[in-house]
Amino acid sequence: AREHARRRGAENAEFVCADAEAGLRKLQRSHRSRLAGATLAVVVDPPRSGLAANALKALLRLEPSRIVYVSCDCATQARDLQEFAA
Repeated sequence: AREHARRRGAENAEFVCADAEAGLRKLQRSHRSRLAGATLAVVVDPPRSGLAANALKALLRLEPSRIVYVSCDCATQARDLQEFAA
């Protein structure tokens, strides 16, 4: 992803490969001032069991403009999407 973004000239993207909860907390702590007022899109590809409750809460605290949720289990995706709507 990084190489593709570099070739395309995307300078306003950051890629984090980490456990969802830990990665989201780190992003929130280290980039709090940069995230203020920014358009933020987050791509998550959770395991079949879906997002862990703490990861889901961390994601919602970021208040992204867009969430791309990749899923191989419609039931857990539906469960998580209900939390986004709440």
